[in-house]
Amino acid sequence: MELLVAVAIVGMISLGITQAISQVLVINARASNHMIAVRQVQQAGDRVSKDVLQAQNVTATADSGFPLTLAWKDLQDKVHKVEYNLKEMPSSSSSNALTVLERKHTIDGDSYTRVIAQYLDPGETWCEEVGRKLVFNVTAIVGNGPQQAVETRVYEAEPRPTARDS
Repeated sequence: MELLVAVAIVGMISLGITQAISQVLVINARASNHMIAVRQVQQAGDRVSKDVLQAQNVTATADSGFPLTLAWKDLQDKVHKVEYNLKEMPSSSSSNALTVLERKHTIDGDSYTRVIAQYLDPGETWCEEVGRKLVFNVTAIVGNGPQQAVETRVYEAEPRPTARDS
């Protein structure tokens, strides 16, 4: 009888330890996913804001505002054109199709393209022109189930004035 009680107590202690370890792992994964989501949102907002502040011309198209086209001339009279697009992530599952924010920068005809941010929700990532300001809403979703982290931020930037604005 004493042996059965001892086995039952050891079993309950083992179950408690297993659940505690499981909780720690889930919380750790959720925190890690949240940090990734925050970083992706910050990268997108920072890069778009910097380009908008330099731009003399801003064109947001379609319902979501993408592609977003920005253009300006620098001090050496080089023409810059930056185009932002949302493209489907290659690893996205069909149930939760996420996108990347791609930036194509053209300087006097030479261009290069790079990914600025990943894990973006295409339904919640948009930009629009409000007066002279560009409002940019970006949402990142990282992970699934109880480990999923979602981060949303809204950025506002106003392009530099042109001669006709003065």
